Amino acid sequence: MSKLSPYQLLDQHTKIQTGTYFDHVAKLSAGVCFASSNRIQDSYWNFAFGLGTSKSPGEVILKSIRDYAITIFRNPYVYIATEEDRLVLETNAQYSVQSTEAWMTAQEANSVLISPNRKLTVRVVQTQDDMELFLQCFQDAYGVSTGATIGYGNLPPEYAQCLKEGHTAPLITTWHVLGVVDSQVVAVATTYVYDKVAALYNVGVIQNARRNGFGLAISSAALDCARGAGAKSFFLQTEPSSAVESMYEKLGFQVSFIGSTALII
Repeated sequence: MSKLSPYQLLDQHTKIQTGTYFDHVAKLSAGVCFASSNRIQDSYWNFAFGLGTSKSPGEVILKSIRDYAITIFRNPYVYIATEEDRLVLETNAQYSVQSTEAWMTAQEANSVLISPNRKLTVRVVQTQDDMELFLQCFQDAYGVSTGATIGYGNLPPEYAQCLKEGHTAPLITTWHVLGVVDSQVVAVATTYVYDKVAALYNVGVIQNARRNGFGLAISSAALDCARGAGAKSFFLQTEPSSAVESMYEKLGFQVSFIGSTALII
């Protein structure tokens, strides 16, 4: 399978997460799309994308985004995935970058199998009780401030609510995976597969269990589920130039592009 472009990755991302973190993907009159969440208000799950693909004038594109954002009571966030996206913004408006992330990809031929971590027992969520354990670990990993620890801290409770109440489209296969040490769930991860493309999300390790290789192990186990379903291409998002990015490199991932969400001022 050929390498996916930034726009193809964004398209996969919005399709996979519609029903969980995203609730709607609207096509605007200027030819761009706006993905939004009913529960979450931040820029991660509410943004317009595809600016650089539209043939409409830049001022028309940005007006359509502002107008639509007002109707859904969201800020006019946009996703900058390419230089064409950036040019549309810089030429027609002032903006403020809200977040930046590395999109990493791997092909089946280049992915790396990791030996299981002997301390960690891994199992796939099968029951509602399992899902409750998944959500508790997710909240423990992401719901508290962790100072300098990369990639964690202070996610609002709506994220766990989306995971608990969300659903995916029939053609998307989902695995929530638990990592257990001494009867305690210490790590979680989720993989989704759509059209032989797998996406890794929700990787978290509780604070007092970190630096034991559990993040790497739970990620590898979740990706193994996707491989078993025939996935040929893999992607994820993480903090650029971070220890977590280096961890994913051990699994065969490489940075495909650096993307940013920005607020139109």
